[in-house]
Amino acid sequence: MELSDYQNILHAFGFTLKIDFDVSHLGESVSSSVVLLETNEVGTVVVKESNWYQFLSPADAKNALEAVYAVSEKLLDRGVFVPKAYIQTNGSFVYATGQTFFVVQQHLHGEAFAHSDAHIELLGKTLAQFHKVGKEVLMQEPDLQLRIQNTVPTEKPYEESRSIYEEAIRPVLVRDHECALTEVCSVVKSDIAFIETCMARVDKMHLTSSSFTQTILHNDLNTRNILFSEGCSFGKVIDVDQLGVGSCVLDIANTLNSFTWKFVEENPQCIEEKTALYLRGYHSVNPLPLPEYLAITQAGLRWDLLRILRSLRRHHFENNRFPELTQNIKKRFLPRLHKTSEQFSFVTETWLQKILL
Repeated sequence: MELSDYQNILHAFGFTLKIDFDVSHLGESVSSSVVLLETNEVGTVVVKESNWYQFLSPADAKNALEAVYAVSEKLLDRGVFVPKAYIQTNGSFVYATGQTFFVVQQHLHGEAFAHSDAHIELLGKTLAQFHKVGKEVLMQEPDLQLRIQNTVPTEKPYEESRSIYEEAIRPVLVRDHECALTEVCSVVKSDIAFIETCMARVDKMHLTSSSFTQTILHNDLNTRNILFSEGCSFGKVIDVDQLGVGSCVLDIANTLNSFTWKFVEENPQCIEEKTALYLRGYHSVNPLPLPEYLAITQAGLRWDLLRILRSLRRHHFENNRFPELTQNIKKRFLPRLHKTSEQFSFVTETWLQKILL
């Protein structure tokens, strides 16, 4: 994008770019591109191009992002450290040009996650605060949960992919075929019995049922999406584009998988200790019934099964869309699926009573 494009975006929000300021690219991924700009009116802002909802029509994608940032502002108003989303002069959070969408947000400062004990405990507390406030918001606005679910969909959710697995995904996968990622399909095919065992474990738990505590979920609170400031009781949470509603344990497990992967690769002996730190931090702010924590392993398996099945559907039925993400099946999703089954066997009722009560 040209500098004039960023100036046009800022103008829509009532901001002007400081003279001679160079655009600073903070990062780029399959689903987003983020730049840093200096404005005359509010200082430094983040301009984020979000492509997360490109599986929807342009109108529905814009509505999904509008809903996400409206909910994010509700969390911010109640004390969750998320970046403020600025509003255009037309009242919209999302600047649209064709099928491309931008949001302008406050730039949050802080220290990146360092896998230290202090950061691990704060990570648990931060996610718990996000969930605690999320529960309060849902209680105060009884119709909000349905509005979020109807407006902010999950792309190819696990339950949907699971329901078509036997009749659509598995037959294509197991037969001999030529494709652009034969090494990925071969690995999955050779491990299909284990994958199906994991599916059976997840299916028995009914993780999305109302028997689990419901809240607003971040759905992507990994080690790159949290910042820490000295003396603060909670971290700062960024990248809320995948926000949704569901069982607390889903977020707990997703974040646990994210920060423990480093230890799985480098020092698996400490995983039990680090998991205890994380869960103690969480439980101190948003305590859940112990049986919900017992579902952590299955919830972690569900996340990687979701990503595996979603990637296979893109690969086989959507002209190999996002091949770089499909490569992650071999690099990360399948290895983590195996490790999750092995590494968290210590999470028992006795262990949870010991560390939490």
